[in-house]
Amino acid sequence: KLFVKNFRFLCKKHGITQRDAFRHVNEVGFKFRNERMFEFARLHATYPTLVEICFFSKIFGVSPADMIGKDFEAIDLLRKNAKHRI
Repeated sequence: KLFVKNFRFLCKKHGITQRDAFRHVNEVGFKFRNERMFEFARLHATYPTLVEICFFSKIFGVSPADMIGKDFEAIDLLRKNAKHRI
């Protein structure tokens, strides 16, 4: 579920809608069903494929490993709190 959480956070951070991200991925030649993202979020045993991870990580300029291995929202919050304390 970290992939979906990061996807939603990065869309918000970059000021684009999820639909815009889906449209961009489809425009570059990858036929992505919009329902897939909702399947990742809802179903326990449904995971994104490596190709899906790569396409979406490229949109946001992050590595595929970071897209599934780091919690970007938590990292951003830690950075904001660190700046606040200085």
